Formats: sequence, structure tokens, C-alpha cells
Amino acid sequence: MKEKKSILFIHHNRHSGGASKSLFGYLNSLKDKFDIHLIFPKGTVSKDPNIKNFELIPIIGVSQFDNSEIGFYQGRRWLVLIREFFFFFPSIFSILKLKNKNFAVVHLNEISLIFIGVIARLVFSCPIILHVRTVQNNKWNLRSKLISILLNKFIDQIICIDTTVLNSLKVYKIKKPIEVVRNSFEKNGEIEKSKKFERNQITKVAIVSNFLIYKGIFDFYEAANILKETNRIENIEFQVYGDNFREMNDLKGKIMQFFGFQFDVSKKLKEKIKSDSLEDHFILKGFADDLEKVYENIDILCFPSHLNAVGRPVIEAGIHGKPSIVSLRDKENCDYLINDSTGIIIDEKNPSELANSIYDLHKNIDKRLLMGKKAFGHIQNLFSHQENLDKFETIIGRVTN
Repeated sequence: MKEKKSILFIHHNRHSGGASKSLFGYLNSLKDKFDIHLIFPKGTVSKDPNIKNFELIPIIGVSQFDNSEIGFYQGRRWLVLIREFFFFFPSIFSILKLKNKNFAVVHLNEISLIFIGVIARLVFSCPIILHVRTVQNNKWNLRSKLISILLNKFIDQIICIDTTVLNSLKVYKIKKPIEVVRNSFEKNGEIEKSKKFERNQITKVAIVSNFLIYKGIFDFYEAANILKETNRIENIEFQVYGDNFREMNDLKGKIMQFFGFQFDVSKKLKEKIKSDSLEDHFILKGFADDLEKVYENIDILCFPSHLNAVGRPVIEAGIHGKPSIVSLRDKENCDYLINDSTGIIIDEKNPSELANSIYDLHKNIDKRLLMGKKAFGHIQNLFSHQENLDKFETIIGRVTN
């Protein structure tokens, strides 16, 4: 019997989210073909049941260098590098512990892991595949020059999750192969027959996200308040599935608040809800253990982020036949959604436009249901798990041969 190739995957985020779900979905489909090792930071991602089939190397934190539109270093954010230097040593140690392994390839699950990728390349002398999931800062500066040099010298293959991310990589002047492999969603059973496009009396509008300002959580709230102030919120319920990105009351949380990197979003939202008397219309649901039920019971998903990017919840909503309202700057090249067909694209940081779009779909039920049906077909065609898995596996095969 032919021995399975060993692959080392390095994951960057300790919180369970779209990046981890997408990666683990692919890995579970590949586990019978490859011997999979996974380095990842300890956190809620450790509880994801989909990682139990791999050789796990949990560490205190994985060192990153962020040059995305939101995460690039400026002002006080340069202090974040203190944390990354601290995590650099356990990251190197975790790689050195595996130095006797014969890996066919190392996969980095985000471009922020580029420095760890360089170490992995030097230790294992094998090809490196880099997944890029975030839109990059387009300024040509010292950071961009450094990342450009490292990408072209140490990375063998780059994968982008969509065309928006792909276009943002132009700043790095990359000479290595680049392909788009979209995130996918795998749902068991006959989806089409089980779907229900219902006319609910109450329109349930939801956001599914950790409480991060750049995910548009306050834009979502302001949209609700605008509808209330203009007497248009009757029979509309805003639902929020998620919670604070970090624990706010422990030492780390207090330090992050002290330096202004984070504040208690949950507390602030509760204060606003009470002050604006929105208790009956804006509901904080907390983390959802069963996202299937969430998407089955909502009518509209909102993704009003400031990232010029669309997240996995839009895929998940579409596969359940629910339209999305998303905010984007690059409206012409959105893979996830066709404007005014499978959903609505609005301007970033525009609660008024978000409120109007929600109200439009609330009043025009036939339009909303048709958008949901089109969203289902679009996601099935473009984000097919098997089709994108085949692309991913083909890239691995090509790089390792």
C-alpha cells in the first residue's frame, strides 16, 4: 500500500470562525488521503469537533505579521508586535519539534503567517502553500516590500479565497503561481427538498459574527435605531449571534482595553439598547451552538463589515436560501453575491443605506424570497465543496510532485 504523504497545516486564529471552518472542512475531506498535522493557537478553535481526526499541535499562540487593510500597523497598533514577538518563540519551537518529519508540503492558512512560513521552509526544505484570506493594504512601503521579497523567495503557491483578495495582492508584485479556490460549504442531505421559503409575520434580520467594530456590529445597531426613529421597525427583529471577541474581565482583556485595542462591545450594546428602548427589536442571542437552526429561522443575513470583503456567513445563509445584505467598496468583483439578484451590496459604514435595504426586503416579501432562491443556486454553483476541494487537492498534488 502506498504511504500517505504528510502535510503540515499552520492555522493562525484561536477563535473558531470562517477561516477555521473552511480549512477544517477541506482537511476532513482529505484525511483519508494525507497524514495531516495541524499547528494552531489554543482557544475556542480547540473545541471544533472537526479537528479531532488530525495530529494536533496546540500552542500558546502563533506569531503573525499583519498587513491587511484592518490589521496593518500604525499608531498604537505597533504595540501589537510585542505580542507577536512573544509568540514567535513557541511558534519556532513547535516547528522544531517536528523537524524529523518528512513533510511533502507546508500549508499556511493566512498571509500573516509569512515569517513562520520562512522558518518552516528552512527547517523542512519542502514547498510552501500560502492561503490568503484577507484584503491587503495597498500601500507600497517598507512592509509591503519586505512581504513581496519573502513571498517571491520562499512561497511556491498562493491560494486566494476570492477575486477581491486576489486583486489586493497586486501590491506585492508576485511572480509565483496564484489561484482562486473559494471557501465552500458542505451540507448533508437533499437540500433542495428540505428547504422552506416561508412568509414569516416577523422579518428576522441577523448578523453572525464576533463583536468586532470592523465587522459592522454598530452599523447593524444604528440601522435598527434608524428604523425605530422613522417608525419603520414594526414586525422587524434584529438578531445578533456572537459575543465579545475576547474575554474582557481577565488580565489580557484589561490590558487590551487599557491600550485601546479592544473595548467591551457587549456592554456598550446593552447600554445602547436600553437607552434607545430597543429591547423588543434588537436581541443579543449569544453564541449559537447550532448554526443550522439560525439560518433556517432567519429571513435576511447582514454582513456590514469595513473590510471590503465578504465572510463565510453569506455562504451559509445562501445555502439555506436566505439573501444577504453586505457592504463593499469593490462592488463589481464580488464572488459571493450578485447585487440586486442574490442579495444587496451597500456602501461601507452606511447604516442609513443598510436600514433602507432591510426595510425594502421586509416590505417586498416576494423579492426577498426570490433573492433567497437565487442565492441558493449561486452558492451551489460557485461554492461547491467538491469542486473547490478538487482544486485544492490538485494544487497540493502539483506542488508535491
